[in-house]
Amino acid sequence: MKKKKDDENLTPWARYQKEHNQRNRTKKSSKLGGTKRGTAKKHPGKKRNKLTQKKVRQPLHIGKGIKIGLLSLIGILILITIYLCAPISRVQTIAVQGNKRVEKSDILKKVTVRKNDVIPATWFKERGDEARLIHKLPDLKDAQISVSLLGNVKIKVRENAVMGYVVRNKYYYAVRQDGTVSKKSATQPDGDYPVFRQFKDNQVLKRFLSEYAKLPNEVQNDVAEVDYTATKKERHQLHFFMNDGNEVYAVLNTFAKKMKYYPEISASMKKRGIVDLQVGAYSYPRGQSDESSTSSTSTDPTEEGSQSSGSEKNSLSVESSAKSKSADSSSSSSIDNVDYQTQQRRATQNSVQGFTATDEENPDGN
Repeated sequence: MKKKKDDENLTPWARYQKEHNQRNRTKKSSKLGGTKRGTAKKHPGKKRNKLTQKKVRQPLHIGKGIKIGLLSLIGILILITIYLCAPISRVQTIAVQGNKRVEKSDILKKVTVRKNDVIPATWFKERGDEARLIHKLPDLKDAQISVSLLGNVKIKVRENAVMGYVVRNKYYYAVRQDGTVSKKSATQPDGDYPVFRQFKDNQVLKRFLSEYAKLPNEVQNDVAEVDYTATKKERHQLHFFMNDGNEVYAVLNTFAKKMKYYPEISASMKKRGIVDLQVGAYSYPRGQSDESSTSSTSTDPTEEGSQSSGSEKNSLSVESSAKSKSADSSSSSSIDNVDYQTQQRRATQNSVQGFTATDEENPDGN
């Protein structure tokens, strides 16, 4: 009652000051854990600790490994950009390997890789170009394309090209390098290919072609006809008719090793004639007798001891003359049965020989 009387005796300003101070004390007590709207505080200590704890935001830390990874990625991207802008990232050279009968220009026309192309872009073209080469060029058996970082493109091919025409029953059949014979026949050979005669056994033909493919292009291009003239003394004798007018006798087992020297032997001959590669390697003019054959010039770059004694040369020359005679006798029967084209070729060879002999006898044309 006394308190109420004191409040009534207060002036309005004093009463306002008193109420204001009471409200401030209530707010302070609530912040310090006092009663809140008449509710008792059950755990004042625990709640005080939670309220006094300050929420601090921790900074985001990036691990050392992540930093290294990001820096490496950025460095790689910079190097790639520099590489793509540099001239070294372009195709510099295109080389073709393994082709003999298929022209290099034909191979380059079928591939999409060109000089100054970006190297990474060509990596996506390799498989497509390999398949395109085999599909567009039937004379190719296999193709591999490789592109280096330095801009060097290598196209390695394996051929299965047409090596010539085999004659069977007066018809011509194209034969490829692997020995497969075309089923399509023709009355005349197509293109400037040699003619293979009397190869009745397919296994012998395949064996011959596998060795024939090893000859240099210069020698292959000079071969006009090959006859398989087996005799009693030599079961695998071969008789070559060359475009330059010479005839070559060789053996199936050794002709590939010896005929690579044919250009040198032919250049050393004064007249067109016979080149015997069956035993050693030497040449002599056509129509030479056994006595005169002993003095023929021996040119054997493949065998040692070419400068042997005169008696050894005589024995070899007599033996070779006998073999050449037997070969001529065995081939003479087949000459009667050859077609018109072969007769014309051999007539041309004889005319070449006669023209050469005339020039040598009368160099001044008198």
